Amino acid sequence: MRSLYKDFGDVRSDDFKAWWSDGDRGAMLFANEATISAVTQLTGGDMVVSDPRVLTISFPLNFPKRFLQAQFRRILAKHHEGRRGTQQAKRDGGARFKFKGQPNIKGLERALKVYDHLEELKAQGVKKPQWKIAMDLNIVDDEFRIHRTDTPKTAEDKRRVLTAIVGRLKKKATDSIQNTGKGLFP
Repeated sequence: MRSLYKDFGDVRSDDFKAWWSDGDRGAMLFANEATISAVTQLTGGDMVVSDPRVLTISFPLNFPKRFLQAQFRRILAKHHEGRRGTQQAKRDGGARFKFKGQPNIKGLERALKVYDHLEELKAQGVKKPQWKIAMDLNIVDDEFRIHRTDTPKTAEDKRRVLTAIVGRLKKKATDSIQNTGKGLFP
Protein backbone atom coordinates (compact mmCIF):
# COMPACT_ATOMS: atom_id res chain seq x y z
CA MET A 1 0.00 0.00 0.00
CA ARG A 2 3.04 2.26 0.34
CA SER A 3 3.21 3.03 -3.40
CA LEU A 4 -0.54 3.64 -3.51
CA TYR A 5 -0.27 6.07 -0.59
CA LYS A 6 2.65 7.77 -2.36
CA ASP A 7 0.47 8.28 -5.45
CA PHE A 8 -2.75 9.27 -3.68
CA GLY A 9 -1.51 10.95 -0.50
CA ASP A 10 -3.90 11.47 2.40
CA VAL A 11 -7.44 10.91 1.10
CA ARG A 12 -9.25 11.35 4.41
CA SER A 13 -10.26 14.97 3.78
CA ASP A 14 -13.83 15.81 2.79
CA ASP A 15 -12.59 18.34 0.21
CA PHE A 16 -12.33 16.20 -2.92
CA LYS A 17 -11.69 19.17 -5.22
CA ALA A 18 -8.67 20.28 -3.17
CA TRP A 19 -7.29 16.73 -3.16
CA TRP A 20 -7.85 16.31 -6.93
CA SER A 21 -6.24 19.68 -7.76
CA ASP A 22 -3.25 19.44 -5.42
CA GLY A 23 -0.24 19.26 -7.74
CA ASP A 24 -2.61 18.30 -10.58
CA ARG A 25 -2.97 14.92 -8.82
CA GLY A 26 -6.22 13.86 -10.48
CA ALA A 27 -4.91 14.36 -13.99
CA MET A 28 -1.62 12.65 -13.16
CA LEU A 29 -3.42 9.58 -11.81
CA PHE A 30 -6.46 9.20 -14.05
CA ALA A 31 -5.97 11.17 -17.27
CA ASN A 32 -5.19 9.30 -20.45
CA GLU A 33 -2.03 10.19 -22.27
CA ALA A 34 -2.42 12.51 -25.22
CA THR A 35 -2.79 10.50 -28.38
CA ILE A 36 -2.46 11.29 -32.03
CA SER A 37 -6.05 11.48 -33.16
CA ALA A 38 -5.75 12.17 -36.88
CA VAL A 39 -4.46 10.42 -39.96
CA THR A 40 -1.86 12.67 -41.54
CA GLN A 41 0.10 12.71 -44.73
CA LEU A 42 3.80 13.24 -44.22
CA THR A 43 5.59 15.61 -46.54
CA GLY A 44 9.30 15.99 -47.21
CA GLY A 45 11.15 16.83 -44.00
CA ASP A 46 8.35 15.74 -41.64
CA MET A 47 9.52 13.73 -38.66
CA VAL A 48 8.22 10.21 -38.23
CA VAL A 49 6.47 9.80 -34.89
CA SER A 50 8.28 7.39 -32.61
CA ASP A 51 5.34 5.93 -30.73
CA PRO A 52 4.45 2.21 -30.48
CA ARG A 53 0.79 3.18 -30.93
CA VAL A 54 1.47 4.78 -34.33
CA LEU A 55 2.21 2.90 -37.54
CA THR A 56 4.02 4.76 -40.30
CA ILE A 57 3.88 3.23 -43.76
CA SER A 58 4.86 4.36 -47.23
CA PHE A 59 3.07 3.44 -50.47
CA PRO A 60 4.46 4.05 -53.94
CA LEU A 61 1.63 5.64 -55.94
CA ASN A 62 2.63 3.99 -59.20
CA PHE A 63 0.84 0.73 -58.20
CA PRO A 64 -2.83 0.06 -58.87
CA LYS A 65 -5.22 1.43 -56.24
CA ARG A 66 -6.77 -1.98 -55.46
CA PHE A 67 -3.34 -3.50 -54.92
CA LEU A 68 -2.39 -0.69 -52.52
CA GLN A 69 -5.69 -1.02 -50.66
CA ALA A 70 -5.16 -4.77 -50.27
CA GLN A 71 -1.61 -4.19 -48.99
CA PHE A 72 -2.87 -1.55 -46.57
CA ARG A 73 -5.58 -3.92 -45.21
CA ARG A 74 -3.00 -6.71 -44.80
CA ILE A 75 -0.56 -4.46 -42.92
CA LEU A 76 -3.31 -2.91 -40.81
CA ALA A 77 -4.70 -6.33 -39.83
CA LYS A 78 -1.22 -7.37 -38.72
CA HIS A 79 -0.64 -4.31 -36.50
CA HIS A 80 -4.13 -3.26 -35.35
CA GLU A 81 -5.81 -5.47 -32.72
CA GLY A 82 -9.06 -3.53 -32.56
CA ARG A 83 -12.45 -5.06 -33.22
CA ARG A 84 -15.44 -3.54 -34.86
CA GLY A 85 -17.52 -1.51 -32.41
CA THR A 86 -14.75 -0.76 -29.90
CA GLN A 87 -12.88 2.49 -29.56
CA GLN A 88 -9.13 1.98 -29.53
CA ALA A 89 -8.36 5.35 -27.94
CA LYS A 90 -10.57 4.62 -24.94
CA ARG A 91 -9.42 1.02 -24.59
CA ASP A 92 -5.83 1.84 -23.70
CA GLY A 93 -5.39 5.50 -22.88
CA GLY A 94 -2.29 5.02 -20.77
CA ALA A 95 -3.73 6.33 -17.49
CA ARG A 96 -1.86 5.10 -14.40
CA PHE A 97 -5.14 4.05 -12.82
CA LYS A 98 -8.17 3.07 -14.85
CA PHE A 99 -11.82 2.84 -14.01
CA LYS A 100 -13.45 -0.48 -14.67
CA GLY A 101 -16.93 0.22 -15.92
CA GLN A 102 -18.86 3.35 -15.15
CA PRO A 103 -18.83 4.33 -11.47
CA ASN A 104 -22.26 4.56 -9.86
CA ILE A 105 -21.70 7.46 -7.46
CA LYS A 106 -25.03 7.11 -5.64
CA GLY A 107 -24.48 3.37 -5.21
CA LEU A 108 -20.94 3.90 -3.92
CA GLU A 109 -22.18 6.55 -1.47
CA ARG A 110 -24.88 4.20 -0.15
CA ALA A 111 -22.37 1.38 0.19
CA LEU A 112 -19.94 3.61 2.08
CA LYS A 113 -22.73 4.86 4.34
CA VAL A 114 -23.60 1.26 5.27
CA TYR A 115 -19.95 0.25 5.67
CA ASP A 116 -19.15 3.22 7.93
CA HIS A 117 -22.23 2.56 10.07
CA LEU A 118 -21.38 -1.14 10.43
CA GLU A 119 -17.80 -0.30 11.39
CA GLU A 120 -19.06 2.20 13.95
CA LEU A 121 -21.40 -0.40 15.47
CA LYS A 122 -18.59 -2.97 15.53
CA ALA A 123 -16.29 -0.52 17.33
CA GLN A 124 -19.01 0.09 19.93
CA GLY A 125 -19.66 -3.64 20.30
CA VAL A 126 -23.29 -3.20 19.28
CA LYS A 127 -25.15 -5.91 17.36
CA LYS A 128 -28.07 -4.78 15.25
CA PRO A 129 -30.06 -6.63 12.59
CA GLN A 130 -29.19 -5.51 9.08
CA TRP A 131 -32.80 -4.67 8.24
CA LYS A 132 -32.84 -2.17 11.13
CA ILE A 133 -29.65 -0.60 9.79
CA ALA A 134 -31.38 -0.10 6.44
CA MET A 135 -34.30 1.55 8.20
CA ASP A 136 -32.05 3.76 10.37
CA LEU A 137 -29.89 4.91 7.45
CA ASN A 138 -32.90 5.54 5.22
CA ILE A 139 -31.15 3.96 2.21
CA VAL A 140 -34.27 2.60 0.48
CA ASP A 141 -37.37 4.15 -1.01
CA ASP A 142 -40.45 4.42 1.19
CA GLU A 143 -42.21 1.51 -0.53
CA PHE A 144 -39.48 -0.88 0.71
CA ARG A 145 -39.51 0.41 4.29
CA ILE A 146 -41.43 -1.44 6.98
CA HIS A 147 -44.56 0.39 8.14
CA ARG A 148 -46.86 -0.27 11.09
CA THR A 149 -49.70 -0.87 8.67
CA ASP A 150 -47.86 -3.76 6.96
CA THR A 151 -49.19 -7.25 7.52
CA PRO A 152 -46.84 -9.64 9.36
CA LYS A 153 -46.06 -11.45 6.09
CA THR A 154 -45.35 -8.20 4.22
CA ALA A 155 -43.17 -6.95 7.09
CA GLU A 156 -41.20 -10.23 7.08
CA ASP A 157 -40.73 -10.05 3.29
CA LYS A 158 -39.47 -6.46 3.60
CA ARG A 159 -37.09 -7.49 6.43
CA ARG A 160 -35.56 -10.12 4.13
CA VAL A 161 -35.21 -7.62 1.30
CA LEU A 162 -33.67 -4.97 3.57
CA THR A 163 -31.25 -7.53 5.03
CA ALA A 164 -30.19 -8.54 1.52
CA ILE A 165 -29.73 -4.90 0.48
CA VAL A 166 -27.50 -4.12 3.48
CA GLY A 167 -25.50 -7.31 2.92
CA ARG A 168 -25.02 -6.47 -0.76
CA LEU A 169 -23.97 -2.88 0.01
CA LYS A 170 -21.54 -4.08 2.70
CA LYS A 171 -19.97 -6.50 0.19
CA LYS A 172 -19.79 -3.78 -2.47
CA ALA A 173 -18.01 -1.42 -0.07
CA THR A 174 -15.64 -4.11 1.18
CA ASP A 175 -14.78 -5.17 -2.37
CA SER A 176 -14.27 -1.54 -3.45
CA ILE A 177 -11.94 -0.91 -0.51
CA GLN A 178 -9.92 -4.05 -1.22
CA ASN A 179 -9.74 -3.27 -4.96
CA THR A 180 -8.68 0.30 -4.27
CA GLY A 181 -5.77 -1.10 -2.26
CA LYS A 182 -4.76 -2.94 -5.44
CA GLY A 183 -5.17 0.18 -7.60
CA LEU A 184 -8.46 -0.99 -9.20
CA PHE A 185 -11.36 1.44 -9.44
CA PRO A 186 -14.18 1.25 -8.49
